[in-house]
Amino acid sequence: MAIVIVADPKIYVDCIVECPELSFETDPYQGLLGEVLREHAVVSPSSTGLIFVDKSKMSELNFEYRSKSGPTDVLSFLIDGPFCLPDQSNPLAFGQPQGPALVEGENSPGVMVGDIVICPEVAQDNCEEHGSSLEDEVALLVVHGALHLLGYDHEEEAEAKEMEALESKHLAAYWRPRC
Repeated sequence: MAIVIVADPKIYVDCIVECPELSFETDPYQGLLGEVLREHAVVSPSSTGLIFVDKSKMSELNFEYRSKSGPTDVLSFLIDGPFCLPDQSNPLAFGQPQGPALVEGENSPGVMVGDIVICPEVAQDNCEEHGSSLEDEVALLVVHGALHLLGYDHEEEAEAKEMEALESKHLAAYWRPRC
């Protein structure tokens, strides 16, 4: 497990790798996630989990939480919520956290935004269809999962277009420039 802190605001990204066959570094994805949350004005301090699992574990989670059989590429689990600053345009601008959602203290992770679970094996399966590398596919899933935590969805066509535009924007700003 590694923790990346995105400077100002303090957005902590905890990474857990539960698939030993993972063949890439996770630090760039932690940084990408932190930047997306920062841009959407998630209050600080806050903490978000980024978890990589194998197909078997993803199948279990997909069935348990969505009643769907088989693995999927990404799942997002909102915990306390992003608590976006009220002056930002966000579907879930919750405002300042109240009660136990905010963990106080100098070294506190603060608000527990949620967890993003990604299955690199399914991402690899998607690469050919999307014409992308595994690294780029996982980056897309990180951004996609982050947007779900922020309240975006793609059930309706207009929502899907908005979400796809944000994915492209964030990947262009925080992922592709590093190449």
